[in-house]
Amino acid sequence: MNGLYCRSMCAINSASLEISYAHLADMQSLLAIWLTDVPRDMLQIFDEVLQAVVLADFPHYNKVGGWISRKLDGRMLGDVLVQIL
Repeated sequence: MNGLYCRSMCAINSASLEISYAHLADMQSLLAIWLTDVPRDMLQIFDEVLQAVVLADFPHYNKVGGWISRKLDGRMLGDVLVQIL
C-alpha cells in the first residue's frame, strides 16, 4: 500500500481506498494475478494491510470511521464478484 495514497485518503476522512487494477498490474503484477486467482483472500489481505498502514501513521484513525477498506475500480469488480459469489 502506498503511504501517499493512504495519507490522501485520511486527509479527506475517508474509510476506503480505491485500487486501480491496471495500476496494480503495472506496479505489482504478481499481486494482480493473485487477486484474480483468489480474490476473497487477497481482498482480506489488502484490507488488513491498509488498516495497518493507516494506523501506523494515524493511530486513532479507526475512531473516525471504523474499519478501513479498499474499493476496486469498475473493470476489475465484475470479475472478482463472479469468483466470490
